[in-house]
Amino acid sequence: MNTEIYDIYQILDRMGISHANSGYRYLLKAIEIGIRTQNNIISITNMYQEIGHEFGKNETCVERAIRYSIMSTGMSSKEFIMAAVDEIYSKHYHQQQTPNYYFAPAVF
Repeated sequence: MNTEIYDIYQILDRMGISHANSGYRYLLKAIEIGIRTQNNIISITNMYQEIGHEFGKNETCVERAIRYSIMSTGMSSKEFIMAAVDEIYSKHYHQQQTPNYYFAPAVF
């Protein structure tokens, strides 16, 4: 398993995202896409379409599952995905920019 994927798992686990939720798989893929397209502009809708195509679902289903899975974080889907991408990208590529969003520790 490459280290970026491992870091995605760690972030999702740290934020308390349930592995049993279909949104978990979609979030994994969304964050992977975000890392891959970090320097390119991609709309969140296009990201959901790409994920839906891969999993045989429509973009609304993907968006709903992601939204449901991160509900306890208090972040929007876009904020969550961007924060994860920023965290991983800065860790692996030593980017000197300040991340757009930060994860607060999960409180349960």
